[in-house]
This record gives sequence, structure tokens and C-alpha cells, in this order.
Amino acid sequence: MAAIAIIVSQVADYNSWRAAFDDHEDFRVMNGMTSSKVHVSPDDRNRVVVVGSFDSVEAAKTFASLPDLAQAMKDSGVVGPPEITFAEVV
Repeated sequence: MAAIAIIVSQVADYNSWRAAFDDHEDFRVMNGMTSSKVHVSPDDRNRVVVVGSFDSVEAAKTFASLPDLAQAMKDSGVVGPPEITFAEVV
């Protein structure tokens, strides 16, 4: 069943983070993310919400646990651990 991962992160600088995020599109696709949308908090542009689509919750959880993802997030300026919520599409 199709699923989403909602990833909420605090970033040091939105513009720097966005450039890194855009540069990693191939990585996301190769690791199961079928699409993504980026949102920012209206009160803090450095609080980023990414909604990623996957074929299953299992695929989303596998993606979220990738060591390369953790490193890419750190390198892009994510401050602290992200909050991640998984949900099935119904």
C-alpha cells in the first residue's frame, strides 16, 4: 500500500539546505521515494517539512534509516535529528 514519510527538520539556512536537497533528487529516487514536496513553517523558514511518497511504509522506513541519508542531511545543514512520521495512503 502506498505511503508517505513526513520529515520535519530544523536547518541552519533554508537556501543552502534547498540547494543540497535539489542536488540529491537522484539519491531519493534510487532509494524508493517516488515524489516529494517541500514546505516551510510560516513562522520560521528554517523549519522544513518534506513529504515524500513511497510504494509502502516499509520502503519509507528503509529510506529513513539509510546511513547515507543521515550523512546527507547533516551535510546539508540539518540541525539535530529530524522528526519522522510514516502514514499509509487510504
